Amino acid sequence: MKPLAGILRSRRFYLFGLIVLLPAVFLAGVAVRTFQGEIIRNRYQEQERQQQISRLFENDLNDWLETLYSFESGEGIIRFQIQNGTLLLPELNILVSGRSRDSVPIADLELRPLRRAQALEREGKSAKAAAAYRQLSKGKRQVASVARLSLLRLALTYNQKEDVVNWLTQIREHDKDAFTEAGVPVWVGSALLLISRGRLALETAEFLQEILIGLEKGSWILEASQWAYYGRAISTALKNDDQQRAAGSPTSDRIDEIIQTANWLDSVVAHVPEILALQPALEGANLAPVRKTYLPDLHSIVVLRVIQGQSKGFFIDEGRFLEEATERLDSLTVAEDFEGNLVLAGVGVPASATVLPSCPGLGIVYSRELAAGGVFDIQNYLFSYLMALLLLVIVAALFFIYRAVTHQIELTRMKTDFVSAVSHEFRSPLSAIQALLERVESGKASEPEMLTRYHQVIRQEVHRLTQMVNELLDFARMEEGRREFTRETVDLNEITREVVTSFENLGYRERLLTDLDDGPNPPIVEADRTAVSQCLQNLVDNALKYSHEDFPVTVKTGQCETEVFVDVNDRGAGIPSSEQSKVFEPFYRVQTSSVRQVKGVGFGLSLVKRMMEEQGGKITLQSEVGQGSTFRLTFPLKRSFEF
Repeated sequence: MKPLAGILRSRRFYLFGLIVLLPAVFLAGVAVRTFQGEIIRNRYQEQERQQQISRLFENDLNDWLETLYSFESGEGIIRFQIQNGTLLLPELNILVSGRSRDSVPIADLELRPLRRAQALEREGKSAKAAAAYRQLSKGKRQVASVARLSLLRLALTYNQKEDVVNWLTQIREHDKDAFTEAGVPVWVGSALLLISRGRLALETAEFLQEILIGLEKGSWILEASQWAYYGRAISTALKNDDQQRAAGSPTSDRIDEIIQTANWLDSVVAHVPEILALQPALEGANLAPVRKTYLPDLHSIVVLRVIQGQSKGFFIDEGRFLEEATERLDSLTVAEDFEGNLVLAGVGVPASATVLPSCPGLGIVYSRELAAGGVFDIQNYLFSYLMALLLLVIVAALFFIYRAVTHQIELTRMKTDFVSAVSHEFRSPLSAIQALLERVESGKASEPEMLTRYHQVIRQEVHRLTQMVNELLDFARMEEGRREFTRETVDLNEITREVVTSFENLGYRERLLTDLDDGPNPPIVEADRTAVSQCLQNLVDNALKYSHEDFPVTVKTGQCETEVFVDVNDRGAGIPSSEQSKVFEPFYRVQTSSVRQVKGVGFGLSLVKRMMEEQGGKITLQSEVGQGSTFRLTFPLKRSFEF
């Protein structure tokens, strides 16, 4: 917070805000507004284009649907006609609404013998009834057909196999187009009788297959409910017949289709009012020659149009319809940046869909279509990329300017603190030396012991002054690149003894311990002797200043396979792990009360680090709060080779 407060108090900050920050914010705002306006304009143009494509698609779709009625049924298309409120499927001769026929009129003179024969049958006089039916089977066609159907029923009832085959053969030969008095085709009535008696013979199965073919071809005009019932009953009987399954009849696919058609007809009957409602709307619509609706449970689109004054239409499978319509829509949007997806009312048309006026059940949902390169397509997203780059440059510039200003303020503060600290550091030893000399000159310190004590204190203060001056000069030379290092063979044990002896002469004998590697191979390195001595003096001086007087400072030398080292260990307050990497920065001091009480400038360790790096060595630190610290100077080991 202090650097930020300094920035806010600086005139440079306000100048920066006026010259750089405000124009940058203004330009960014203008760019954002321009970008928003471009987005709105592109969106409006895109919506206009989508509406235009919807109109073109609707016209194209209607043109395509107008031509489909001329196609034959099949391939997902079933045609129908509407006549006098009756829905007719011409290919199947099926009346979806209305009756196929009322009871078949028969003259009374012809009806009386048939009634008498039927009465005999009901009274259980089957022989007399059969004789009467045989007589009638030789008469007029309609009564004869009903009589032969009755004889087939009697033969099946009494299990007269030869008679069953005989009468079934005659019915197949003579009564294909005949109907019973109730309007049931005689062939179909015969089939229902055969099915009701259980197991089918092979000849009987072939007859049932012929009836299925007749139903498919529309051989009889039937109501939808009749067709569905007859087709489902006959197909189920054939499908469950053991002989048919064993023979692997090729009509099995036809049987499945008949059952599917029967189920489909049941659903069509439920939607007759909805289909018929399209007719008056079509007749009054001059601009919409085609009317469409979607029937979800039929999975079909119903299309109705007027052809030569007649209402004709067809059912088209939704799969085929969507495939063709999607292909046509894609051809219209192929050059656009969006794509259109068709949705049907049965699935739920979203609020964002464009509903076609001539087909309320059909909608188009437009969505953005990414280019081949996606978001990395520079051509389509060039403006966005430029905007992002501009904002990034502005943010980066602000960040680096902030860092530069903050760094400058921090350097100014550090320089101010440095001048203050150096002045204080110089003033303290000089004041002490001056006070001691005044006491000696005044004769107040005449005893030898006191003179010796004063002499020792003066030497310590002069040593401090000399060390500070040397550090300042070395730091300045290294910052300017003028500090030169000489390489020579140096014995670390020897330098360590000299440094320790110099501190012992200053009165620190009782506080220093040494542990030198005096083995057969002394720790020899290639380094600048003066620089190594100065680094070690700095570490020992810090250890003595920052550790308690009751705990000794240990100086230790040693070596491993490739390195030699000097350790300076103290039992001071220790350095927190969060600040261990910062103690080697210039002018930095650990922010603890125990450290602030000790005099110092804060660039000694940074000077040691620079000197060690210049000589190919390094300095490391191991410390724990309350346990003390160990600084290690490490050098590459010099090896001697004999040939």
